Amino acid sequence: MLILTGISACSTTKNLPEGEYLLKKTQIVSSDKKVKLPSDMSDYLNLKANNKMFGIIPVKLYVYNWSNSKSNSWWNSVCKKLGEMPSILNKALIKEDAERLTEVMYSEGYLQAHTTYKIDTISSKKACLIYTIYPGKRYKINTYNKIIDDPHIAAIIEEDSIKTNRKNDLIRQGRYLIPNHLEEERKRIVDLLGENGYFAYDPNNVFFEIDTTKLASAADVRLRILDNNAPIYRIGNITFTCFNDDYQGQSVSADSIEYDGNKFVFFDKKLPLRTSVFEQNTFLKSGQLYRSKNLSKTYASLNTLQALKYSNIRLIPRESSPMDSTKYLDVNILTQMGKSKQFTAELIGLNSAGDFGVASSIGFTHRNIFKGSETFSIKGKIGYEAISQIKNNFLEYGLDGSLRFPRILVPFISKKQKENMKVNSELNVSYNFQKRPEFKRVLLSGKWSYLWNSYGKYMYRHQFKLLDVDFLHLPFIDPQFHASLPPSAELYNYTNQFIVGSGYTFTLSKKADKLFASSDFSLRINVQLAGNMLNMISRLSHAKKDEHGAYSLFKINYAQFAKADFDFAKSFKTSSKSALALHLAFGIAYPYGNAKHIPFELRYFGGGANTVRGWKTRELGPGSMPKEAALSIFNQAGDIQLFGNIEYRFKPFWRFQLATYIDAGNIWTIKDYASQPSGQFRINQFYKEIALSYGIGFRLDFDYFLIRFDTGFKAYDPQEHRGHRWVIKHPNLGSHFAWHFSVGYPF
Repeated sequence: MLILTGISACSTTKNLPEGEYLLKKTQIVSSDKKVKLPSDMSDYLNLKANNKMFGIIPVKLYVYNWSNSKSNSWWNSVCKKLGEMPSILNKALIKEDAERLTEVMYSEGYLQAHTTYKIDTISSKKACLIYTIYPGKRYKINTYNKIIDDPHIAAIIEEDSIKTNRKNDLIRQGRYLIPNHLEEERKRIVDLLGENGYFAYDPNNVFFEIDTTKLASAADVRLRILDNNAPIYRIGNITFTCFNDDYQGQSVSADSIEYDGNKFVFFDKKLPLRTSVFEQNTFLKSGQLYRSKNLSKTYASLNTLQALKYSNIRLIPRESSPMDSTKYLDVNILTQMGKSKQFTAELIGLNSAGDFGVASSIGFTHRNIFKGSETFSIKGKIGYEAISQIKNNFLEYGLDGSLRFPRILVPFISKKQKENMKVNSELNVSYNFQKRPEFKRVLLSGKWSYLWNSYGKYMYRHQFKLLDVDFLHLPFIDPQFHASLPPSAELYNYTNQFIVGSGYTFTLSKKADKLFASSDFSLRINVQLAGNMLNMISRLSHAKKDEHGAYSLFKINYAQFAKADFDFAKSFKTSSKSALALHLAFGIAYPYGNAKHIPFELRYFGGGANTVRGWKTRELGPGSMPKEAALSIFNQAGDIQLFGNIEYRFKPFWRFQLATYIDAGNIWTIKDYASQPSGQFRINQFYKEIALSYGIGFRLDFDYFLIRFDTGFKAYDPQEHRGHRWVIKHPNLGSHFAWHFSVGYPF
């Protein structure tokens, strides 16, 4: 606050030449109060006032004014780079912006709109700029007709209208006449023709004629499609040309083979990819009608192959023969192989509560191991931590391996079905060994998954885990440590155990091009089931239960539960340098059948950098459980989570970002456990147990990653005794404060 106060004492006009004005504020108003202007009107302006922190203090302008225009020193260069030049009134830009605002209104259907401006000098060197938009009448469509010269094109458009039953068309009688909708319809028609054999159809042959002379605020609209004798094409010969990974455009000798009617050209001793891989990822087939979507699907499919570095498709019209008037497009698919092998190594320093350690890993990846763009990767890791006041230290090592196939591996599916299903099949296997003073633990995991994506306006990602197996084995556990464990942790985390299940994860997202854009959002839904198949086998085989009333497999308990998670985040743009971000997360895990508890690794926890930042990681909840009952992290885990966050982000200058936020939420148990008193979720009580915190965060954005430092202050602590829960009334930096250092946004 002292720094901001000092900055605000500086002059914002000290470097302003005589006779020029600093733009203090810009307003855009409508002369007709009944007409609501688009919310993003200010985005179209070239001339804007300088950015202000909190909407009040123009920090970047102050920083720029620290420089001396007559000096080229290092300090002046830094100030100019981090700062922002004064926004000076420029009448040429003002007139251009007024025309832009008129164009925006025209695109919304106000065909008679015009814009005026007024400069209000509020001091000798500062001014406000006011744009007044006179929208006029908004035109509606009186009649809509189509004049199509080519009967074949007319039949295509008519068939599409019948097939899609276009009752909600934006271009129809009674709708507002919006030029943007006309352009969208024009593009749709060109794309439709591209799906019916019209290769490289000239968009200029499709246009609209608008007659506004008959009625005062209505127009007659005619769609015109000219006949330019555009030919219909079919796919001709297909040639696949595959260059080596070290190809630099030099002239080299080539070999070729023909298979299944296609030609394959390569520049090595043999084709680096199997012919079936090219065919399965190519949707342009010889003899078929040219369709633009098949071209796009081929590009997208080839680009997903990890073995390829580059792909390009050339469509070459072939001269018609006297004996055959059919037009053909010969297809040449050019690809270049990428580096198939890669080694990686990492070395990391660790500091956990004052205990220092080191971790390292080495990995190997092969992106074409079976000549079908299959990706094989293996990674070995080892970590060591010196635990203070204990002779035995912490040692961990492990091995992770995965094999991904760029196709679906399922029996009884035809070749054509496999081509249409762009699904990746993946096998993951991992081994992890942990040696601590309290125990030794081995975790062996394996899963078989199917993954597929779809792109467009949004990105959809699906992951279906057909089989997910975890085996936990403890060869040693310290008796004293074992005696201190809660019953649930002892039974489900520190005994040999199987987890066998399956799951599905759906992710929907739309990432904006700009940092603070209104279209940035993400949705994630996850469902997981475990133990049902094993439980059915146990029942059918009349297996005996142990002393805890649970079945076992090979004398090892197995978990049985259902788990579902929902996570949604959305940002709303408030200015070119600021945004409001919202986040909601809900999850529930329910043990049943062969289990009374959820395995600890799969339970929820509260606090930390991504939930309620007034608490450290795993220090919140469950429910209103008293703090004195939180003997270990095993007590502070739950089966239900509910979190909500609201965060205001803004970028004052350079790569720095600031954020203010309010976090709310907690975790609860689904059953009443003796080791977690007052932790159970109750519908008439849970809202009183929602923790609140607030804080401010500092971020450094390096485009590819973001470093985040967040602070959190407790406002409402449900684990305090009644009457003392509103800790915001008596803040304490010792027990009511937490800070978090992490990478990436919290949501």
